[in-house]
Amino acid sequence: MARLWQLGAAVVLGLGGCLGAVLYVGKVVDDAEPARPIENPGHAAAVEATRERARMFQSMNPAQHLAAAREAMRDYDPRLRAGGNYGLAEAHLLRIPEGAPEHPEAALLRATIADARTHNLEYQAATLARRFTARGATLEDRRALVRHLDTRTDLACVHALDPDATVVGFANTDCSDAWLSAFQAPEPRGVFRAVGVRRVTCEANPTRGFSP
Repeated sequence: MARLWQLGAAVVLGLGGCLGAVLYVGKVVDDAEPARPIENPGHAAAVEATRERARMFQSMNPAQHLAAAREAMRDYDPRLRAGGNYGLAEAHLLRIPEGAPEHPEAALLRATIADARTHNLEYQAATLARRFTARGATLEDRRALVRHLDTRTDLACVHALDPDATVVGFANTDCSDAWLSAFQAPEPRGVFRAVGVRRVTCEANPTRGFSP
């Protein structure tokens, strides 16, 4: 069974770095229709292997999903509220239905992950001014800020949403009050303002955001 969990993990990671891609596994398997025949045999084999891993992921039962989520959070340190693979763990936990015997433990694990995400958001926002020093308000400065944010732990999938990079979107966030308050704090807000960012928004809900 360990092999099955590893395959499920591989498809979640292989379909994209954003958490949103994790939730799209079912449609990738069920609805994907190539626009034209794939002529490269190696590529065709890779596509089929990815689909097979997705099918195996979907066939896992609640107990297997819970075990896989525990494994994904094996490196979590409760003292630091850090470590583990939140996205992978949540992908498995979301497959555990409310009535399953595993659901109570899954709910506790999801609460732990939510707390860790909030802590990490606060840390990343609070240290943004120290880790990133704006040199000006040019297009390259704004692109550099987006690249910086995009490489931070748990902030992956940060994009410039307009050609001038004056609108910055966070795709890998739940648009929560914790995310909003963390980046609206004076220090991170000052960084956005210094490089000329006009709007910081949550891509899943564009009404959630602020103007630095």
